[in-house]
Amino acid sequence: MATLSASNRQAVGWPADRRTEPRDAVNVRARLKSLDPVTSIGPSTVVKVIEISRRGLKIFVHRLVVPNSVVQVTMFHEVITGRVRHCTAVPGGFHIGIDRAKLRL
Repeated sequence: MATLSASNRQAVGWPADRRTEPRDAVNVRARLKSLDPVTSIGPSTVVKVIEISRRGLKIFVHRLVVPNSVVQVTMFHEVITGRVRHCTAVPGGFHIGIDRAKLRL
């Protein structure tokens, strides 16, 4: 699967990257727990955090996570709560984007 850089994204008609903050690539094991009443049944799931910024996370998971659901990520004795912005299928699982800044319960 080919990846698109910022320069060739525009060449194929995709919008430019709209990120307002830098993201750091990481490879951190964490646990994900849904906080929405309908989907929060059961234990937390082991996930891999692959990007992190001041306002959010990009996580690799093995199951679909419903966009707009509220989740809790635990890593390094820190608990991060946020809202799932998107869930994109990738080989072997899904990438989900979690926004910490727009959480309104």
